[in-house]
Amino acid sequence: MPTITLVHHRVEDFDKWRDVYDSDEVRTVQLAGGVSQHHVWRSTEDTQLVVVVHRFDTEADARRFFESGELRDAMEEAGVDGDSLQLQYLDEIASGEF
Repeated sequence: MPTITLVHHRVEDFDKWRDVYDSDEVRTVQLAGGVSQHHVWRSTEDTQLVVVVHRFDTEADARRFFESGELRDAMEEAGVDGDSLQLQYLDEIASGEF
């Protein structure tokens, strides 16, 4: 069963965060970590609040990814406020488009 991670966090500077998130280095970390799909949202009321969704084949893959030192380093470089980080692991039950 696929696992979805839902991440909320604040960033110092959204444009800087986005540059790091979109970098080849981070993309490599994501692919090696088992990320098969991603979505990024930014609050319309607080532009420093970012929500990221990643899809993984398994919960174990997701947990390994979020425990990786490379990811922590990238988040620090991107200016993520670690105190604001909220992470949820969710089982995907259904999906589709209408």
